[in-house]
Amino acid sequence: MMHYLHATFNITPWTLLIPCATILLLVMKLGTTTTLALSTLLGVIGIFLFQPSLLSTIEGTDNPSLLIHAKAIFNILASETSVPTGHELLDSLVSTGGMKGMLSTILLILCAMIFGGVMIGTGMVSTITHSVTKRLKRSQSIVSATVGTGLMLNACTGDQYLSIILNGNLYRNLYHRNRLEPRLLSRSIEDSTSVTSVLIPWNSCGLTQSSVLGVATLHYLPYCIFNIMSPLITIAIAWVGFRIRKPAYKAIA
Repeated sequence: MMHYLHATFNITPWTLLIPCATILLLVMKLGTTTTLALSTLLGVIGIFLFQPSLLSTIEGTDNPSLLIHAKAIFNILASETSVPTGHELLDSLVSTGGMKGMLSTILLILCAMIFGGVMIGTGMVSTITHSVTKRLKRSQSIVSATVGTGLMLNACTGDQYLSIILNGNLYRNLYHRNRLEPRLLSRSIEDSTSVTSVLIPWNSCGLTQSSVLGVATLHYLPYCIFNIMSPLITIAIAWVGFRIRKPAYKAIA
């Protein structure tokens, strides 16, 4: 495998400049769109600097013009790209789907956001909030309900980010009313909603992972020990009362 890698790619430490530059952009907090655009541009420049022979292989010609170069770069970013290495496993690893390969996930996210917008706009969220939270008084039951609601929303909405937003809106006032830290709400949502989304096949995260890995969600699920244990440990810690602090503000009616 090492032989085929070196025969196909120019492997050099200089290629680490691109991910290092991306990390620098993140540290500078330039914004998601700016960081993605500049990182993509750096990746394109890196092809010409570090992998010129690979570009010729993708283009299928030894004498490409500027137009052919531009077309090849567009295909790499937008559609499926395969690089023949002579090794079956490597061929599958270095093949990419580009933006086209993410369309199914994007469509699922759009549908989930539309669904969430309807729930908020029609007042269903406020109705659900009242019915779920009216009997919750103790911190243990509140945290347990937050975790359970996160799991339910992941399964019902089909999108991690929408589940996080809805779960936060459901319990924000309840945490404030019972003098529980906002950090506790954030941590409970993270430990339940965020980490379990990859365990649900029809969730956008589960769909993305199974598409990238080529492994069905239910096949890799038993090995996701952290994702399974995280919500259980969160509930256990809440019932023990560890690090459940009361903020300084007064309770509201």
